[in-house]
Amino acid sequence: MSRQDESAWGEFWRVMGPIVLILTGAGWLAAGLVASSRMAKGFSTNCGPGYVTLRSDEPNYVWPRPRATRSGPPIVNPATGHWYGVIDAPTWNAGQGMAASMAGRLVTIDDAAEQAWLVSTFGGDEPFWIGLTDADNEGRWRWANHEPAAYTNWAEYEPNNMYRQGEHFAVMNWRQQPGKWNDMNAESARASDVVGAVVEWESPALAAPPANGAGGP
Repeated sequence: MSRQDESAWGEFWRVMGPIVLILTGAGWLAAGLVASSRMAKGFSTNCGPGYVTLRSDEPNYVWPRPRATRSGPPIVNPATGHWYGVIDAPTWNAGQGMAASMAGRLVTIDDAAEQAWLVSTFGGDEPFWIGLTDADNEGRWRWANHEPAAYTNWAEYEPNNMYRQGEHFAVMNWRQQPGKWNDMNAESARASDVVGAVVEWESPALAAPPANGAGGP
């Protein structure tokens, strides 16, 4: 390279060098901001203020926080004075564990009027776990609050305990029959897309969300 060429390159970098450094720095800053934004978005999606991971028979399942039910704020049934909401629950045990962590339990259905209210409030198409089980004594169905089942609303030919490992947990709205019950287990529930449960609270203080509408800790 000649002295003239060296002089020209020197003049070029004397003028352009600071501009290149500024542009390069701005580019790295922009890239950092984009990456930080994406990381923050991912964190809020999985671990943000609306969610918390709990241990259950689905250990990697991400649950809504207590009292932030997926059906919205809990709803009072004037006839019973109790509050109700729907949560995500892939299994009966997971649903009952979540309900207990929310100071509630899976729903106890005492009569046809309460059953009809549940259907009118939460719909009759999606199957929901309810608080009925015979896991402790086959054929002796009891509610999650340990009361015997004085009222039942089984679908035709149910309960049948048809799986080899047994079916010890009840769902309502079986096969889109509003309010009708069926006995299931975790495997048959997965095959039938049972992913929700109805929770019941006896006290409005336990069921009501905080004043700002956010889920509790």
